[in-house]
Amino acid sequence: MPDIFDTAITKISSIYELVKKIGNADLLNEISDLKIELADIKSAYADLKNENTRLKAALSGKGSSVGMASVIRK
Repeated sequence: MPDIFDTAITKISSIYELVKKIGNADLLNEISDLKIELADIKSAYADLKNENTRLKAALSGKGSSVGMASVIRK
C-alpha cells in the first residue's frame, strides 16, 4: 500500500513541475496542498499499521501496551 502513496506523490510532483512551467499560481497552491495532505495520509497510514501490529502482538501475548505513547495528530 505505501507504494500507492509514493506513486501518487511522484505523479503530483510531475504535475507540479508542469504547472510551474505554465505559471498558474492558484493551481500550484492547490497541488502543494494536495502533496501535504497525501504526506499526512501516508503518515497516518503508517501509524495505523504500527498500532495494528502492536494490537496483534498484545492479543497473541507477545507484547504489551504498557508504556506505549499515543500519537497525537492536529
